[in-house]
Amino acid sequence: MNTSTELDKIAPALVAVSKAIGPVLKNKTGYGYKYADLVAICNELAPKLLENDFVVLEGGGDDDNSNPEMVSCQLRIQHVSGQWIETGILRVKVNPAVKKDGSLKPLGPQDYMIVYSYLRRYLLVSAFMIPTVDNDASGPRDDPPKAKAKKQASASPQSPPADDTRKGLVASIGELMKAKKQTADNLKWTAINNKLATEEAIESKGGVAPCLTNDQLATLKGLLEKMEVE
Repeated sequence: MNTSTELDKIAPALVAVSKAIGPVLKNKTGYGYKYADLVAICNELAPKLLENDFVVLEGGGDDDNSNPEMVSCQLRIQHVSGQWIETGILRVKVNPAVKKDGSLKPLGPQDYMIVYSYLRRYLLVSAFMIPTVDNDASGPRDDPPKAKAKKQASASPQSPPADDTRKGLVASIGELMKAKKQTADNLKWTAINNKLATEEAIESKGGVAPCLTNDQLATLKGLLEKMEVE
């Protein structure tokens, strides 16, 4: 890979392009696999390049036609500042098609252009790290493994607790009921004791009674008569 002497302007612009690039759907099937064709790659990449003042130049590399069966391609990523980055030269041999009788068809312009389009597509994808995906990036995606496992766990019926767990739950419930009853009993006897103590104080004129007037004592007696103790 070759570059211009200075990279201070092209580097941040390349980062901006990389951030803007999204995944490209593999829209073609051929040669035994699925792939995103050159049109799909350019549709995703070209607007981002123009927005960040880039143009991509391409050429056939430095071949001197010494081997007519080889096709080569090289890209230059040119920034408006004059700074640039060149990819390495990619070369692929063009294999002639086989006729029904087993003989080889002579190579024609279409054979070379098919290979050249492949080289352009490969260099663009690798130079700008463009992800290609089987599913449409804008459509529903498969759940990540952790989220999928969590969803399956929540959807599956809950298993009944083991015997030890059931026994522990029963014991805990028993302790809670016992504590609740004890608390209720304590409150009941506290109320009774408070009532008796107050009545005794009123009758004996001792304790808090000496501090009360006759009207206050009468009011207190009325309140005690309304107190219900179970």
